Amino acid sequence: LRTLVVSLAATHSPNHVWIYVIDMGGRSMGILREFPQVGAVIIPDEVGFEERVEQLFRTLNEVIEKRKDLLTMSGQPDIYKYNQANANNPEPAIVVAIDNILDFKETFDKGDDNVEGVMEQFVAMARQSKQFGIHFVISAGKSGDLSTQLFSIFTERLTLKLADPTEARSLVGASAP
Repeated sequence: LRTLVVSLAATHSPNHVWIYVIDMGGRSMGILREFPQVGAVIIPDEVGFEERVEQLFRTLNEVIEKRKDLLTMSGQPDIYKYNQANANNPEPAIVVAIDNILDFKETFDKGDDNVEGVMEQFVAMARQSKQFGIHFVISAGKSGDLSTQLFSIFTERLTLKLADPTEARSLVGASAP
Protein backbone atom coordinates (compact mmCIF):
# COMPACT_ATOMS: atom_id res chain seq x y z
CA LEU A 1 0.00 0.00 0.00
CA ARG A 2 2.88 2.34 0.73
CA THR A 3 4.10 2.01 -2.86
CA LEU A 4 0.62 2.77 -4.18
CA VAL A 5 0.36 5.92 -2.07
CA VAL A 6 3.82 7.10 -3.12
CA SER A 7 2.95 6.47 -6.78
CA LEU A 8 -0.32 8.39 -6.50
CA ALA A 9 1.46 11.28 -4.78
CA ALA A 10 4.16 11.31 -7.47
CA THR A 11 1.69 11.39 -10.36
CA HIS A 12 -1.22 13.48 -9.03
CA SER A 13 -1.35 16.94 -7.50
CA PRO A 14 -3.23 17.61 -4.25
CA ASN A 15 -5.89 19.23 -6.45
CA HIS A 16 -6.58 15.86 -8.05
CA VAL A 17 -6.18 13.27 -5.28
CA TRP A 18 -6.57 13.19 -1.51
CA ILE A 19 -5.31 10.14 0.36
CA TYR A 20 -6.16 8.84 3.83
CA VAL A 21 -4.34 5.87 5.37
CA ILE A 22 -5.51 3.68 8.24
CA ASP A 23 -2.41 1.74 9.24
CA MET A 24 -3.54 -1.36 11.13
CA GLY A 25 -0.59 -3.37 9.83
CA GLY A 26 3.09 -2.80 10.48
CA ARG A 27 2.65 0.79 11.65
CA SER A 28 5.15 1.85 9.00
CA MET A 29 2.98 4.29 7.05
CA GLY A 30 3.65 7.37 9.17
CA ILE A 31 6.27 8.63 6.72
CA LEU A 32 3.47 9.16 4.18
CA ARG A 33 2.26 12.15 6.22
CA GLU A 34 4.94 14.19 4.45
CA PHE A 35 3.05 14.15 1.14
CA PRO A 36 0.66 17.07 0.63
CA GLN A 37 -1.90 14.68 -0.91
CA VAL A 38 -2.11 12.72 2.34
CA GLY A 39 -4.77 14.14 4.63
CA ALA A 40 -4.10 11.73 7.49
CA VAL A 41 -2.27 8.60 8.49
CA ILE A 42 -4.18 7.07 11.37
CA ILE A 43 -2.28 4.55 13.53
CA PRO A 44 -3.83 2.50 16.37
CA ASP A 45 -1.03 3.35 18.80
CA GLU A 46 -1.92 7.05 18.71
CA VAL A 47 -4.22 8.77 21.19
CA GLY A 48 -7.77 9.11 19.88
CA PHE A 49 -7.32 6.46 17.19
CA GLU A 50 -10.92 5.21 17.13
CA GLU A 51 -12.33 8.74 17.23
CA ARG A 52 -10.09 9.77 14.32
CA VAL A 53 -11.34 6.83 12.22
CA GLU A 54 -14.94 7.67 13.10
CA GLN A 55 -14.30 11.31 12.14
CA LEU A 56 -12.78 10.23 8.81
CA PHE A 57 -15.92 8.24 7.98
CA ARG A 58 -18.17 11.14 9.01
CA THR A 59 -16.15 13.42 6.73
CA LEU A 60 -16.37 10.94 3.84
CA ASN A 61 -20.15 10.73 4.31
CA GLU A 62 -20.31 14.54 4.14
CA VAL A 63 -18.26 14.50 0.92
CA ILE A 64 -20.63 11.92 -0.59
CA GLU A 65 -23.68 14.03 0.30
CA LYS A 66 -22.04 17.17 -1.13
CA ARG A 67 -21.11 15.35 -4.32
CA LYS A 68 -24.60 13.87 -4.68
CA ASP A 69 -25.97 17.41 -4.68
CA LEU A 70 -23.24 18.57 -7.07
CA LEU A 71 -23.99 15.77 -9.53
CA THR A 72 -27.74 16.35 -9.31
CA MET A 73 -27.34 20.08 -9.99
CA SER A 74 -24.87 19.52 -12.84
CA GLY A 75 -26.76 16.62 -14.43
CA GLN A 76 -23.59 14.52 -14.52
CA PRO A 77 -23.72 10.77 -13.76
CA ASP A 78 -20.46 10.62 -11.80
CA ILE A 79 -17.66 12.80 -10.49
CA TYR A 80 -15.40 11.93 -13.43
CA LYS A 81 -17.85 13.32 -15.99
CA TYR A 82 -18.33 16.30 -13.71
CA ASN A 83 -14.56 16.90 -13.64
CA GLN A 84 -14.37 16.68 -17.45
CA ALA A 85 -17.04 19.36 -17.71
CA ASN A 86 -15.42 21.47 -14.96
CA ALA A 87 -11.70 21.05 -15.66
CA ASN A 88 -10.85 24.37 -14.00
CA ASN A 89 -12.41 23.35 -10.70
CA PRO A 90 -12.23 19.55 -10.37
CA GLU A 91 -13.29 17.54 -7.36
CA PRO A 92 -10.33 15.42 -6.25
CA ALA A 93 -10.48 11.65 -6.16
CA ILE A 94 -10.25 10.36 -2.61
CA VAL A 95 -8.35 7.17 -1.82
CA VAL A 96 -8.71 5.48 1.56
CA ALA A 97 -6.06 2.82 2.14
CA ILE A 98 -6.66 0.36 4.97
CA ASP A 99 -3.66 -1.78 5.81
CA ASN A 100 -4.73 -5.09 7.40
CA ILE A 101 -8.48 -5.33 7.02
CA LEU A 102 -8.67 -8.18 9.56
CA ASP A 103 -7.44 -5.93 12.40
CA PHE A 104 -9.73 -3.15 11.16
CA LYS A 105 -12.68 -5.53 11.25
CA GLU A 106 -11.77 -6.83 14.71
CA THR A 107 -11.46 -3.29 16.04
CA PHE A 108 -14.58 -1.77 14.50
CA ASP A 109 -17.09 -4.60 13.96
CA LYS A 110 -18.98 -4.17 17.22
CA GLY A 111 -21.77 -6.55 16.25
CA ASP A 112 -24.48 -4.22 17.62
CA ASP A 113 -27.46 -4.47 15.27
CA ASN A 114 -29.00 -1.28 16.69
CA VAL A 115 -26.06 1.03 16.00
CA GLU A 116 -24.37 1.62 12.66
CA GLY A 117 -20.70 1.37 13.50
CA VAL A 118 -17.60 2.16 11.52
CA MET A 119 -17.51 -1.29 9.91
CA GLU A 120 -21.07 -0.98 8.64
CA GLN A 121 -20.34 2.53 7.36
CA PHE A 122 -17.23 1.23 5.60
CA VAL A 123 -19.16 -1.56 3.84
CA ALA A 124 -21.95 0.79 2.76
CA MET A 125 -19.48 3.41 1.59
CA ALA A 126 -17.31 0.93 -0.30
CA ARG A 127 -20.44 -0.26 -2.10
CA GLN A 128 -21.67 3.18 -3.26
CA SER A 129 -18.73 5.59 -3.27
CA LYS A 130 -17.01 4.98 -6.61
CA GLN A 131 -19.30 7.27 -8.61
CA PHE A 132 -18.52 10.01 -6.10
CA GLY A 133 -14.77 9.61 -6.57
CA ILE A 134 -14.04 7.78 -3.33
CA HIS A 135 -12.01 4.59 -3.63
CA PHE A 136 -10.97 2.07 -1.02
CA VAL A 137 -7.82 -0.02 -1.16
CA ILE A 138 -7.33 -2.70 1.46
CA SER A 139 -4.71 -5.28 2.31
CA ALA A 140 -5.49 -8.72 3.66
CA GLY A 141 -3.29 -11.61 4.67
CA LYS A 142 -5.61 -14.16 3.09
CA SER A 143 -8.99 -14.32 1.42
CA GLY A 144 -10.57 -15.62 4.62
CA ASP A 145 -9.89 -12.22 6.22
CA LEU A 146 -12.71 -10.79 4.10
CA SER A 147 -16.35 -11.53 4.65
CA THR A 148 -18.23 -12.73 1.58
CA GLN A 149 -19.88 -9.32 1.47
CA LEU A 150 -16.54 -7.46 1.38
CA PHE A 151 -15.02 -9.95 -1.03
CA SER A 152 -17.80 -9.28 -3.53
CA ILE A 153 -17.45 -5.48 -3.21
CA PHE A 154 -13.74 -5.52 -4.06
CA THR A 155 -13.86 -6.81 -7.62
CA GLU A 156 -10.38 -5.58 -8.57
CA ARG A 157 -7.79 -7.70 -6.77
CA LEU A 158 -4.03 -7.95 -6.81
CA THR A 159 -2.07 -10.64 -5.06
CA LEU A 160 1.59 -10.88 -4.28
CA LYS A 161 3.40 -14.16 -3.70
CA LEU A 162 1.49 -16.35 -1.28
CA ALA A 163 2.61 -19.53 0.45
CA ASP A 164 -0.50 -21.37 -0.73
CA PRO A 165 -1.10 -21.14 -4.52
CA THR A 166 -4.79 -22.00 -4.07
CA GLU A 167 -5.13 -18.82 -2.01
CA ALA A 168 -4.04 -16.74 -5.03
CA ARG A 169 -6.54 -18.53 -7.26
CA SER A 170 -9.35 -17.86 -4.80
CA LEU A 171 -8.45 -14.16 -4.78
CA VAL A 172 -7.92 -13.42 -8.47
CA GLY A 173 -9.66 -16.31 -10.19
CA ALA A 174 -8.99 -19.72 -11.64
CA SER A 175 -6.75 -18.40 -14.41
CA ALA A 176 -4.07 -17.33 -11.89
CA PRO A 177 -0.79 -19.22 -12.36
